[in-house]
Amino acid sequence: MAQEARAYADTASMGAAAGRREAEEKFLVSQLRLQSIIESAMDAIITVDQNQNIVLFNRAAEQMFGCSTQEAIGQPLDRFLPARFREAHHSHVHAFGQGGVTSRKMGHLGTVSGLRTNGEEFPVEAAISHITVEGKKYYTVILRDITDRKRIEEQLRRTERVAELGTLASGMAHEIGTPMNVILGRAEYLMDRVKEEPVKKGLQTIVAQVERITRVMNQLLAFARRKPPERGPLVLKDIVEDSLELFRERLAKSGVTVQLALDDHCPAAQADADQMSQVIINLIMNAL
Repeated sequence: MAQEARAYADTASMGAAAGRREAEEKFLVSQLRLQSIIESAMDAIITVDQNQNIVLFNRAAEQMFGCSTQEAIGQPLDRFLPARFREAHHSHVHAFGQGGVTSRKMGHLGTVSGLRTNGEEFPVEAAISHITVEGKKYYTVILRDITDRKRIEEQLRRTERVAELGTLASGMAHEIGTPMNVILGRAEYLMDRVKEEPVKKGLQTIVAQVERITRVMNQLLAFARRKPPERGPLVLKDIVEDSLELFRERLAKSGVTVQLALDDHCPAAQADADQMSQVIINLIMNAL
């Protein structure tokens, strides 16, 4: 009986040991799988303790912030997420409530600013999860760099504004063009018939200003339409002079004097007239 009891005990002990080994193996596999997921994730994953010191810093976080895991571990989260993130974080943690002994919750914090090790700030979308294990609180922050998305959104907004400008310019060209043509025609008609030099000079001024308004409207339309580039032989001297003409009144009111030094024999360049005009206009506006 004693031998049978010992044999039974040994069998039970071996079974328990085998069960523990199986459980340990499953736990190890689970840990390796989790580690693999964290390291292969495209989003930055950072876990901090209740003092907001970093305890986990994945490969995507290294690439995002330009800092190795070894350098990041033990550092405060504020090193990578400025102090204003702390306010959003505290608000979210407060929303968690006390919870139970162990609780997991995920919340979206919206867009915050990340800080690279070179001092560059950039926009990130942030989500945070909270877990309490054996009385200790941990927070995992998942971050996605949205710099490219923000740039595309800004480009779309600019495109929409340019489209609106084009629509407005087209309407203005139609509304202004008709009366300008009438004024121009009347002024030219009278110039051929009046003899008084002061009157003729005044009519010449009217004709010159109407032609100037027409040029301004045409350039505004060309700028707003953003048509595909059409490269060809282009005399840059003419582009500079025409672009500068748009700002004559503004330059005079600003007390700015422009000195032009243009070579009459400068060879033609292969370029798009509208794009080169836009370059000159931008240069003049920035200078003003």
